[in-house]
Amino acid sequence: MNERPRSFWVSLLLLWPALAFLNQYLITPAAAIPLWAALGAGLAVVAWYFSTGQNFRCRAILVALVVFWLVGSGLLAVLDRASSLPLTIGSDRWVLFRQALQAALWAFCSVAALRSLSWRSPLGSVLELAAAGGIFVTALEAHREGYINRPFQLVDPLWLRGLDPTPLFLTVGSLALVAVCTLAANRPGNRRPWWDLPLMLLLLVGLYLVVPSNQVKQIFEKFGMGKPGGEENRLSPEGNLQTPAPPPPSKGQGKPDPNKKDKDPFEDSTKPKPYPVAIVVFQDDYTPPSGAYYFRETSESQYNGINMVRSNDDRFDRDNAQGFPTRYYDKEAQPEELGMRVPELSQWNFQKLDTRVALLDLHPRPFGLINPQHYWAVSNPDPDRFQKAYDVESLVLTGEYRQLIPNKAGEESWTADEWSHYLQGPADRRYKELAESIIAAMPEAGRSSPFMKAVYIKKWLDENATYSLKSPSSRAADPVSDYLFGERIGYCVFTSHSACYLYRAAGIPARISDGYMVMAQQRGAGSSLLIRNSDAHSWPEIYLQGVGWLDLDIAPKKNLEPEKEQVDNNLQQMMGDMARKDKKDRRPEDDRPPLDLHKMAVLFLKVVVYGSAGSVLVGWAVLLLWKVWRRRAPFWTPGPAQARVAYICVLDRLAEQGTVRRRDESCEEFARRLGEELPALLPLVRVHLRLRLGPPGAQPDREVLPLLKECLSQLRRRTVVGWRRYWGWLDPISPLKVR
Repeated sequence: MNERPRSFWVSLLLLWPALAFLNQYLITPAAAIPLWAALGAGLAVVAWYFSTGQNFRCRAILVALVVFWLVGSGLLAVLDRASSLPLTIGSDRWVLFRQALQAALWAFCSVAALRSLSWRSPLGSVLELAAAGGIFVTALEAHREGYINRPFQLVDPLWLRGLDPTPLFLTVGSLALVAVCTLAANRPGNRRPWWDLPLMLLLLVGLYLVVPSNQVKQIFEKFGMGKPGGEENRLSPEGNLQTPAPPPPSKGQGKPDPNKKDKDPFEDSTKPKPYPVAIVVFQDDYTPPSGAYYFRETSESQYNGINMVRSNDDRFDRDNAQGFPTRYYDKEAQPEELGMRVPELSQWNFQKLDTRVALLDLHPRPFGLINPQHYWAVSNPDPDRFQKAYDVESLVLTGEYRQLIPNKAGEESWTADEWSHYLQGPADRRYKELAESIIAAMPEAGRSSPFMKAVYIKKWLDENATYSLKSPSSRAADPVSDYLFGERIGYCVFTSHSACYLYRAAGIPARISDGYMVMAQQRGAGSSLLIRNSDAHSWPEIYLQGVGWLDLDIAPKKNLEPEKEQVDNNLQQMMGDMARKDKKDRRPEDDRPPLDLHKMAVLFLKVVVYGSAGSVLVGWAVLLLWKVWRRRAPFWTPGPAQARVAYICVLDRLAEQGTVRRRDESCEEFARRLGEELPALLPLVRVHLRLRLGPPGAQPDREVLPLLKECLSQLRRRTVVGWRRYWGWLDPISPLKVR
């Protein structure tokens, strides 16, 4: 009926029902509907199999399938409206039954059409491959970008049992590859050995067992951390990967390489697809007065003539950690400096807040909720999930903003260089004139307060700026001035630079900080806060005496970008529970060893490999002993059976050399065919046949052993390829080839 091996029909009969079940399960998890879809796909494969031997035209098959689908759908509609069946079995059962029949009908028609097209047209093969691959991609697409709790129908049952879904998705991906290869190989005239599919599965399983799961994840990491303390890759404020620009020369520092080209921080950007990069666990309840959490990683306070850059003078911006902590918390232990020198803050304005940060993606340096005071190392709560974890002790602002009105700008202990550093800005007089015009519009009572001046500048930018990732000022020679004194359309890099320059023009020390900004409402009533790459942000800060660096961010009222995708609260809570685990906080049930599918699979493979190797060795030894016994049997076998075992001994030696009797060849014909090389074989065969077919009780000929020895001597003189002679001695299955 068919030119294809039946193994391919079996594989297709398993493949398409599985695909139909998976596709329908993600749409309707009710058990009956996916099973009916799988049944319809299986029937389609069977129907196609029996139709391949007929001379049906592809067009006729497709038309018949369309008619069948229309008739089936119409019949279901008639039963739904004009019959009493829904009332008889109940509306709920009828709806479930109707959906199951519709799923089976759709699966049958779709699979039959794809199979028919694939069998008769190369373009049809492409369509079938695309359909099969699309089902797998659609099924697992929701799990991408760090959303480990999706798709809910597949992942929830695993997480409830404490199982990591990663091995499942690796297995499904391997099966998807096998499925696609099966479909690609299943073409008329494309004959392949039957063992192709088992070998492919074995290779995929071996690859999964050899490569650890954490290394598989690292292949798909978005960016790397590199060596500690170096200028590693980091996220730009828009969430894109960039390399930090080296700061310009300052006191005591060498000049940067003039040939090195840095990425322009003002170039247009695109909105990145959000994916989790970290989870923050709050040890106490706290809502910032600004309504947003700011996690600072780096700061730029040095003006290089065009924009703000990080200072390479260690006298400035020492409140940011330069490396990850290595010291664990202890009551008597002193925290590491990590290159930090935090300013003294008025305790009545702040409260101590501890947070734990677990990184899902690598970062060049730690970040913390402002204002971070100390960093402590902690054990990684889940090495398979997180890259690194650490604790942060911060002093967070708790008072009201109106309490900051009397505070002076800067610190009295600052040197002239420090004042000059934090007040330096563009020489363009328009900045100072704009700042003065904004301050002139303030009430007379507030003009003496640096904080009030900064607030009015912020409010002016809020009212007059427009947020957009595409700025007409991005290609200008001076992007900030073109933005501020032009259309004022841009993103956080433009607003933070504009605010920083205006703050400095008003005599207020200011700088720009980079990190993440997350709205406080995202945390809700929980203690976990999920940080995504789309939360990367750049904001301006001013320095007030006793308060330190205070975030005074710009929030343009006009926004040309679509709303940010809401965070998945289930994922946020799940990641927080994972990050919260610690040895000192472990429950008794947590001490049970976790179920590691990867280790179990490796152990199972070892048992299979070692068991198979041992079985092969034992079997080889047993077969060799049987082979030796067959060789020596003629010398101790009495009676008429001696001629038979002698003949078998010669046949064994011939099988070792690759010569066996054909199925349609008699013993005498075989002996005559080898008569020139083994003339003693024909007399031995005649003695064997006389004793085997003769009257019972016949006595063996005394010439049996001499004939056997003569045959063995002639076999040793026979010309045989060297490797075949030596391999024949070790071949344990050569006696099984004897006829």
